Amino acid sequence: MTSALGERLREQRLRRGLTQFELARKLNPNATSGLVISKWENGRSHPSAEGLRRLQAAGLNVNFILKGLDDVAQVD
Repeated sequence: MTSALGERLREQRLRRGLTQFELARKLNPNATSGLVISKWENGRSHPSAEGLRRLQAAGLNVNFILKGLDDVAQVD
């Protein structure tokens, strides 16, 4: 079952033209597959705080991934 977080992560990844494996390599240069990204996108697991930090460092919008908000949206 895909989660909202997973759907937004997939959207961010596809906007950048990356495969799951390519994104996994951006997060961890030693990654041998995109399995962790697949698990996140399919709701079988969620990124840790460190995973979120690495997603942000890779240029993905973590605010959008977590909450569906863009960078300029106000949080009540």
